[in-house]
Amino acid sequence: MNMDLSILHLVMNASALVQLIMLLLFLASVISWRVMFQKNQELYKVKVRLHQAEEMSETADWGKLNEWLLSQRDQNGIVSVLRHGLRESMRFAMSSVSPSVQTEYLRQLMQIKLTRQVQQLETGVPILATIGSVSPYVGLFGTVWGIMMAFKALGASTAQATLAMVAPGISEALVATAMGLFAAIPAVIGYNRFQYQVGTIIERYELLVLQFCNVYARYAEERSVPEE
Repeated sequence: MNMDLSILHLVMNASALVQLIMLLLFLASVISWRVMFQKNQELYKVKVRLHQAEEMSETADWGKLNEWLLSQRDQNGIVSVLRHGLRESMRFAMSSVSPSVQTEYLRQLMQIKLTRQVQQLETGVPILATIGSVSPYVGLFGTVWGIMMAFKALGASTAQATLAMVAPGISEALVATAMGLFAAIPAVIGYNRFQYQVGTIIERYELLVLQFCNVYARYAEERSVPEE
């Protein structure tokens, strides 16, 4: 007996529930690849702007840093955090508060703004974790159900059981497990990769905020020294 065990044939001849599970796994795979593609582009742009901001902060010149920040129009990212810090620092222009207190207050305000940017960086990453952890079990459920249906049909048959009778049913059920792994493996790899990248960017964000506050502290100290 010739059996067509091609993937397409197995999928088309699977039970309705197994086909539904395969469709869900396929959609999950599409979603994970879309998230990974978008996240990769997003983090690339973030790293480019972060590198530019780091180069400007290394000049340790408050005036040049201000001029550069005021020329930028970023609504999100580290530039928006630094520009928020710049706006807050302008409130201290006529203040009699000590430079150390000003700097600490500025650092706290920027940290709040930074937390919001970190949350945006992490957007989409949990989806990959969910797909990566759930997909294998969804595929396994499809496999178990398909095998159960195959043996149920075999038990209802009056003919002698042969491997040729069991093989197609088991094969189409195992396709669900394969699709579960197909959806899960890239999602797990993407999740681990983006978690590492986001963690590295967050560390650089925090160091840049600290550098910004140090530059302002030097400026505030120089401004507080009375002229002779």
